[in-house]
Amino acid sequence: MMKKLTQYKNNNNITYSCYILLDYAKEHNKQTELKTRLQKAYFTEKKNIGQIDILYQELNGVGLNADEGIKRLDDPVFISRIQNEEQY
Repeated sequence: MMKKLTQYKNNNNITYSCYILLDYAKEHNKQTELKTRLQKAYFTEKKNIGQIDILYQELNGVGLNADEGIKRLDDPVFISRIQNEEQY
């Protein structure tokens, strides 16, 4: 499992981070709101959404528990979930 986690951290880090957080937001009916917020942060505000502190701010900004969301970025269960969805 550690190999998968290391591979995740080295490849597509921003993409996987956003997918994991959007999956988290979906559980709280805030997926569209977070997606819109991340797009605005990246494309309009030129924020680096690959940075944890920026992701933390954006999660808080849409009313999500940022601590809970950020923890998922290092959780092999949620990383595997996104990788499995990607295969379909």
